[in-house]
Amino acid sequence: SVLNFLILERKKPILGICLGFQLMAKESYEFGHHQGLGWLDASVIKLEPGKDWPVPHVGWNGLEQLQKNILFENIPQEALFYYTHSFHVKMNQEENVLGKCLYGISFTAIAKKENIYGTQFHPEKSKQFGLKLLENFLKNG
Repeated sequence: SVLNFLILERKKPILGICLGFQLMAKESYEFGHHQGLGWLDASVIKLEPGKDWPVPHVGWNGLEQLQKNILFENIPQEALFYYTHSFHVKMNQEENVLGKCLYGISFTAIAKKENIYGTQFHPEKSKQFGLKLLENFLKNG
């Protein structure tokens, strides 16, 4: 496909946001079992954080930056981002996880594999730090 050619062969930078990130996984268990694009060695599974943490997860939450990355430039570790989801991407290779969010459980909030980036949160709804992340991607992705 054209997408596979551009992303996997030409290495064009791409940023998947929320569902866009989930589509990059090998498979999803949302409304049955479905094949994804397979760009990331990952599965999309239901968020099940427990009785004190309602699903869907909607609202502001943290992002623990686990690796240094150009996307985090000028974004403090305590920055909050906006989430709205009932499923999350379970990465099979931890070295591709740039950051995690703690919401009852710890899940992948942002990942990178070569030219492929994905966020579970919505940077476009995350005010100054989300806009900074998008700017960093556009300048350096």
